[in-house]
Amino acid sequence: MEFYNYLREQIRTSDIVKQKVSLTKKGNEYLGICPFHSEKTPSFTVNDAKRFYHCFGCGVHGDIIKFVAETTGLSYKEAAIKIAQENSIELPKMSADQQKEYDEADQIYNVLELASAYFTDQINKEVEGYLLARGINKNIKEQFSIGYAPGKGLLIKYFEKKSIPLKILLSSGLVGKKEDGKIYEVFNNRIIFPIRNTYNRIVGFGGRVIGDGMPKYINSPETLVFKKSETMYGENTAISASYKKNYSIVVEGYMDVIALHQAGINEAIASLGTSVTEKHLQKLWRSGEEIIICLDGDNAGQRASRRLIDIALPMIAYDKKISFVILPNSKDPDEVIKSEGIELFNKLLAERINLSEAIWLSEYGGKTFSSAESKAVLENTLDTVCLQIKDKVLSANFRRYFKEQMWQKLYNKKGARNGLKKNNKTYIGSNGDKEYTEMEVLELSLCSFIIKFPGLLKIARIREFVADLTLSSPDFNEFKEWYISQIDMYDDINENKTKELAEKTGFYNSFLVLSDPKKIFLDTIFIEKNKANCELIFDLLSKKYYLLSLKQEYINIINSNKEEVRLKAPSYLKEIQETSKQLSKLSEFFIN
Repeated sequence: MEFYNYLREQIRTSDIVKQKVSLTKKGNEYLGICPFHSEKTPSFTVNDAKRFYHCFGCGVHGDIIKFVAETTGLSYKEAAIKIAQENSIELPKMSADQQKEYDEADQIYNVLELASAYFTDQINKEVEGYLLARGINKNIKEQFSIGYAPGKGLLIKYFEKKSIPLKILLSSGLVGKKEDGKIYEVFNNRIIFPIRNTYNRIVGFGGRVIGDGMPKYINSPETLVFKKSETMYGENTAISASYKKNYSIVVEGYMDVIALHQAGINEAIASLGTSVTEKHLQKLWRSGEEIIICLDGDNAGQRASRRLIDIALPMIAYDKKISFVILPNSKDPDEVIKSEGIELFNKLLAERINLSEAIWLSEYGGKTFSSAESKAVLENTLDTVCLQIKDKVLSANFRRYFKEQMWQKLYNKKGARNGLKKNNKTYIGSNGDKEYTEMEVLELSLCSFIIKFPGLLKIARIREFVADLTLSSPDFNEFKEWYISQIDMYDDINENKTKELAEKTGFYNSFLVLSDPKKIFLDTIFIEKNKANCELIFDLLSKKYYLLSLKQEYINIINSNKEEVRLKAPSYLKEIQETSKQLSKLSEFFIN
């Protein structure tokens, strides 16, 4: 495996693929006609940075060794040797012990494939009924090679007939040995889920008891080919799908992965009875920038999420993101889909929160911070979080976000005058009796900003954006139209001049609300410090507004009853991802 990794690192994927496919450079990738299926429009991409190829047409996906193997008919090992020889890379010299280990691994792979075939043949009508009751239809059963282990020594007898030594069965994790020397089958009266690695080879099995026995799930013990800290259930298909979506979804169990795949969400993947590890995260980030954590909503799932945060903090960067889907009522994804439908899950997916929000909710939610000491503890905890982030730009953004949250939630006691949050609504107004949604607050912030910096409306693209902006509030929308007309009439207009003009009209109350700089998302000190960059601050606010608009429209699309409307969802999701990237880069400019 070390040699395989060495080959991938030393040789560019595009150099190997170019020997078979004509490639054209497109941004950070290469594009060409897929050699694995017939097509006229190129959908085959090669990414040298991520060291793999992927076809959006037929779904093939792999590294340089797999490409050579599949285009020449060689085995994976033979393809690696061919690549090494053609590129003057010395082949590793294995010791006798290493060769023995390699041969043993090959035997284990073969035995596990035979075992999987045996398990699928053992499914009877009773087991079939159980699977159907769990929502596993025939197609899904075959897609995931789901089987049944009857136990009772039948598996051992099966391999005895094939003259396969007991030693190999022990090495493969199919059988175990008790302290008294007795041999037993690991899986007994259990539904079997084969666990495949990225290269689609079976490395182990998971087994779910039929009925209410305990433990509910067990996995194969670790073997020469099966390491739980490195392997994830569903990775053989999820890695490819994740590249297409640029994100993967981590869930807890086999049934969650299967339920999501059955609903068309193929980028779902699960850890195997252990916490998500550093190696898991590294593997997932190689296929997409974002890892979406969707663990069960119960206490165990929340604890697992907190452990994952500790692991992820030193690893995250601008192109290595973590986000969280919040599941309702302590349910798991399988239960959400069965009881509420895939539409709700897609809605929750679209409303996922990023890592900084998850940390804030974890440390702030459900607690009181009435004393200086408790506030100091919170601030120190959040500062410690920022220190764990090695990416300096990202760490500074986290620190700024936490400070903004603390100011709004803990130190801003002027209530309605500063935008008091209640039940996910923002209250702004002289009497604190007016509610504003997040979208409305963004609209007000944009209007407030152009009142403070009227010169912005002399810039054509900003003038066009503001003119096309239709505010949720008719009163504020009328004020905006009036204000634009005043800009056209007076070359020397400023905030005081606007106040003077508004006093003579019916727009004065709107002006009083909009002219208070404290209603802008960014604090007044920040604005004064960066007033030379007011155009960029406006871009920051307008980009936030556009992103929120996209997200709201995306939710409407995926909840639509019309198929032709739902088909627009992928393009909206792509635009959301691109806009998020642009917003992130724009935010970096203002980091102190």
